Amino acid sequence: MKVLLNIFRLVLFFGFRAIYTVWPVRLLTTLIYYYELVGFVLLEIQCLL
Repeated sequence: MKVLLNIFRLVLFFGFRAIYTVWPVRLLTTLIYYYELVGFVLLEIQCLL
């Protein structure tokens, strides 16, 4: 039981560290994606007007 607890603790520790290091990258890609999406929609609207 104690071994399982230690493994769980390790997984949590490394999981949080992985999320912490990847999180800014994810945020950046999401922002770029939305920026592209909004730009595309605005271009479409301008073409329609």
